Amino acid sequence: MPYRYKNPAERLLDTLERVYFDEADLDLPEEPGLYFVTTAQNIILYIGRSENMKRRWRNGHHQALACLRHGAQFIYYMPTTDLSLEGHYIYEFNPAINGRSECSPE
Repeated sequence: MPYRYKNPAERLLDTLERVYFDEADLDLPEEPGLYFVTTAQNIILYIGRSENMKRRWRNGHHQALACLRHGAQFIYYMPTTDLSLEGHYIYEFNPAINGRSECSPE
């Protein structure tokens, strides 16, 4: 089987834990971090941050319906207190639901 090149998003996702999108309110950790909503093919649809990832999804995320409409299957997560990384990843991966800012993050 020929080697398939992994793009930067796939390489990042390979380092993270994941939960099924429809079980996020049960399975995400109760800690600060970034999360990456993806399709079954690991296309990043949305990137977000939260002081408590489980609570964010348990309380009904404001983009949950948009994520479902785009085929969300998984949420990969990165526990971190450096929530400023969200802007960097949005700029780098340009997820469909976040859109792209015209200026790079500081």
